[in-house]
Amino acid sequence: MSEHTPSLIERLTAATGPSRELDRLIGDAVGAPMGYTGDAIGLGYARFTESLDAALTLVPEGWHAIIGGREKVDGWWHCALQEFPQPCRRVPPQEPYVIMAKTAALALCIAALRAREQQP
Repeated sequence: MSEHTPSLIERLTAATGPSRELDRLIGDAVGAPMGYTGDAIGLGYARFTESLDAALTLVPEGWHAIIGGREKVDGWWHCALQEFPQPCRRVPPQEPYVIMAKTAALALCIAALRAREQQP
């Protein structure tokens, strides 16, 4: 993880929608591979802030996400990210990271980056 992760998390928390600039910062922070983006940008990082599939690639191994939304109520989405110890699932899980954001993908990105901060 990058020393810039706390400020990146602050920017993600303030975001109101997808951002290619934030995608680039996330990719840089986690060392993600670049690939063809299918748009005018050409090569770039995945659309982490737009796509749940892309955001799920940020979740550390052994962690599980529960995503829900209140989009029709107040426009917010939440993500609970929780680590389950291996190999025995009978061990009580640690407290989850519960994140609220304007989109499901943003909530998942924030939770995944916070979980990655805790990784050795």
